[in-house]
Amino acid sequence: MTGEGFSASADLSPRKPCRPVTRGRIAARLPLALFMITALAVGCGRAAPPTPSRPERPVLTASPQPDATYVSIIGDLYTAGSPSEGEGRKSWPSIAEGILRDQGVRITLNIGAKRGSGYAWHSWPRSVVFIDQVRQVVGSNTKLVIIFGSASDQGNPPSQLNLLVEHTLAEAKAKAPNAKLLIIGPAWALDDPPSGLLQARDVVKAQAEAAGALFVDPLAEAWFAGKPELLGKDGDRPNDAGHVFMAEQIAPLMAQLLHAPAGR
Repeated sequence: MTGEGFSASADLSPRKPCRPVTRGRIAARLPLALFMITALAVGCGRAAPPTPSRPERPVLTASPQPDATYVSIIGDLYTAGSPSEGEGRKSWPSIAEGILRDQGVRITLNIGAKRGSGYAWHSWPRSVVFIDQVRQVVGSNTKLVIIFGSASDQGNPPSQLNLLVEHTLAEAKAKAPNAKLLIIGPAWALDDPPSGLLQARDVVKAQAEAAGALFVDPLAEAWFAGKPELLGKDGDRPNDAGHVFMAEQIAPLMAQLLHAPAGR
């Protein structure tokens, strides 16, 4: 007979006695238990740190033409441009190359620039930290290294940013011992740069001077403040005219450093 809550197919045979728990069985299962407890504690205690995207280019040892004058440029949106403004042949590096060519100075550019990139890592899609860009575009026969930025670094603790800038410049000098360094601080398209950006600028300036680099300060020189004609329709980035303006500021410094005697 079956009643409510019973199944006619239920197994009513006597159960086998449980195996006794021995010290050996406990020892065998202890490592797995400890692993699961540790994993749970880590997962509950803090989120896993964000993983930067894998570098898109391999590490560069030396550029292929030993007699060429290689200039490596690392930067953020102000160097990379955008699809509608300052990209490709309309970017300031390309325009500066043309200015130098007209002066009889021929250079070959290696450019590593992405929107959102900086000395510190940021979560902007496809952004790359400057030290990785240095590894990708600076080689042993690079003559000039330019690092420009970054507005993305505002908000990082100065002590942390200080180390990141120091390590990035040291990496550039180690990869290209005979290259000159031109370090351009962060730029800002609006009139009043926030205090965090000024703080980041001060860190970059101090480390550039400590590394013996030439430092340029777009904030102090007011490259874009009060100049809407140099900005795109959204007013937050340089347009084509803005890239021409940047090239006109930077190209003479490039020529100066490329013609400077070694060790100066």
